[in-house]
Amino acid sequence: MYLKCTSQIRKIFDMGAVVLAESKSLFDMVSVIPKSGLANLAKHEYKSGGYTPLDMVCYKYWWDPVLNLIPLKMAPNLITVIGFLFALSNLLTIYITNPELRGSPSSFTQIWAGFSFLFYMMMDAIDGRQARRTKSGSPLGQLLDHGCDSILSGVISIVLASTLRIGVGMDLFILMAVSQIVFFIGQWEEKHTGVCRTCVLGLFGTTEYLLSFSALQIGVLFLEDISLLRSLVFYSTLAIGLASGLYCIINVLVHTRKISSIATIFPILLLNVLFGCIISSSPVSSFIPFLSLSLLNSFLIIQTILSTVTRTPVSMCNQLLIISPAIGMAIAAPVPENLLLAYTILVGICVCQYVVRAVLQISNFLNIKVFRI
Repeated sequence: MYLKCTSQIRKIFDMGAVVLAESKSLFDMVSVIPKSGLANLAKHEYKSGGYTPLDMVCYKYWWDPVLNLIPLKMAPNLITVIGFLFALSNLLTIYITNPELRGSPSSFTQIWAGFSFLFYMMMDAIDGRQARRTKSGSPLGQLLDHGCDSILSGVISIVLASTLRIGVGMDLFILMAVSQIVFFIGQWEEKHTGVCRTCVLGLFGTTEYLLSFSALQIGVLFLEDISLLRSLVFYSTLAIGLASGLYCIINVLVHTRKISSIATIFPILLLNVLFGCIISSSPVSSFIPFLSLSLLNSFLIIQTILSTVTRTPVSMCNQLLIISPAIGMAIAAPVPENLLLAYTILVGICVCQYVVRAVLQISNFLNIKVFRI
């Protein structure tokens, strides 16, 4: 009887070992980061491109005093996500009050947009300092920080289109495409130079842009005719974005002396050209279908961020596979709005699961908590 029980126990353990082995194989199969990339995580060191004079003023009189009020037990990643959610909430307020982005937004919508992005700017500025003072900085923090920024680069375009009453046509597409392509090029520059550019010529950066953006949200409340302001903001945004992107590309070419490095920009350019073709012939009634473009751009940006922190190459084949449905829709355009909405939901699910898998894989490998110190 004893031998029989022992034999059954051994069989159970053997079955458990097989299950664990299969689970490990399954985990390896669906993992986002290869083993060689995980081994490089500890070697990554984030290097900022420096601060503008306005950054230093904000740190001294605003951000650092707020940082001193935050408990040391609060994880930097939690600070990042709280700021991100505040800014992301603008999608809900705009969808309720001005989904077509043509009407005059309510005062609450404008005030909330200005406040939420100021709050996001503050949290984005202090999460890094919280990481340094608690000695909890990691590549995971950079992934979450810049990943959230990449998503909000599309949200900012939607908020700006609502503020300027641009509508859900080609102007919104152009704003979003330029904003996110420039953000992608910034991450691409960091991959090749090792430095994350936060400003241009040490004078104009994220702080200056977001403060101007928030001031605009309040300023339009006091204007009856914004046609001149609309043109000024629209074209200056495009000019600054294109100049910044070109500056980053030239810097990479000078730094690497490899023209072939530009090839990795091709997928995001192709994606935005395809989406422009879809939108130009497919009328939509709200900004929601544009979220599919925003999320796909963010997907490609996040892959580039992962490539940077893990020192692994970006697979252009995978990126082209990601945007392949857009190729089909561009060929079949015009596309029904219901199909675009379904596509947006599918893209959202894909991006979320990808980010979650990457975050869990990094946190498990580095043996760190995501939202705890």
